[in-house]
Amino acid sequence: MYHIEYFYPYYFFCSGDWSSSIQYYQEALRVDAECSEALYNLGIACKRVDRKEDALESFIKLHQIQRTNPQVMFMIADVYRLMGDNSAAVEWLQQALSVSHNDPKLLQELGAIFDNEGDKSSAFQVLQKIIFFSIFLSTTTTRINFILVISARLNG
Repeated sequence: MYHIEYFYPYYFFCSGDWSSSIQYYQEALRVDAECSEALYNLGIACKRVDRKEDALESFIKLHQIQRTNPQVMFMIADVYRLMGDNSAAVEWLQQALSVSHNDPKLLQELGAIFDNEGDKSSAFQVLQKIIFFSIFLSTTTTRINFILVISARLNG
């Protein structure tokens, strides 16, 4: 059951009042220091008002709770990228890819960092992976749809 402390920050979060959202999420975390939703949304709100260190702290705490969540690892990588620490961002993206192997969003971000760093070879390798898995997934989806259509026709 949610405490009332969780509804106030969510209202401010949805309305884009990041400063109020931060204040109320911090209050909510005093009630429940391991509330995943509060930690995640606090990290996003801090990122929006350019409090990168606070955002990073929030996402790192969340990572301690959800150690295999690739979205949390992506957010940590994104904050490091915004802070200009591309090597840390790459490490976190690679860690996220070890959990979610072919996630196109993670691969795209990794490729963009390599490209911005001037590492065209690594960027190209990541691009090849994205293209390969896009073709593979579309082919698999086409096959599944074909099987469903044939099955529906055979079963009347």
